Amino acid sequence: MENDAVVLWEDQNRINSFSYLLSRKEELEEVFWGLEREEAAIKSLFEELDLVMEDRLYSSYGSGYIPKSVDKIREERGRQGVEIKERKDETRRKLEDISKEMAGIRTRLEERFGESINLGE
Repeated sequence: MENDAVVLWEDQNRINSFSYLLSRKEELEEVFWGLEREEAAIKSLFEELDLVMEDRLYSSYGSGYIPKSVDKIREERGRQGVEIKERKDETRRKLEDISKEMAGIRTRLEERFGESINLGE
């Protein structure tokens, strides 16, 4: 067979690394989209708070509710929004790093095996 190539230990390590990175990338993408949803929920809450006529609302705390001022709720959710944005930016950076590393591994493996290798992405 023309396309038969001997898989060296280094090649197998690269394949394993690529597989690990692909799994990690999928996990991080799930985290990223979860953070996107949280960010959208906070944005929606701020829009609803703009429509509130009361000065105080009930905020959930554990299994109960406590009264809080609208300003206090805005402040708390604003901090949460900043934290979420920071986590989202960090996750995006990790995803970019993983994608670059995967591209390098893919290039080396395709140089060695050509079209005969299927890396699953």
